[in-house]
Amino acid sequence: MEEHFSYQIKFNKNQIANLETSHRLYSMKIKEQTRKLAAGCT
Repeated sequence: MEEHFSYQIKFNKNQIANLETSHRLYSMKIKEQTRKLAAGCT
């Protein structure tokens, strides 16, 4: 039971890390698109 619980915590930490990474990539992509729009080359 204890082992299963620690596994769950580890899994959740990995999920959070993945979410943070994808969010960072997403915001980078949006910044890039915004810069292109501002430059006038879509």
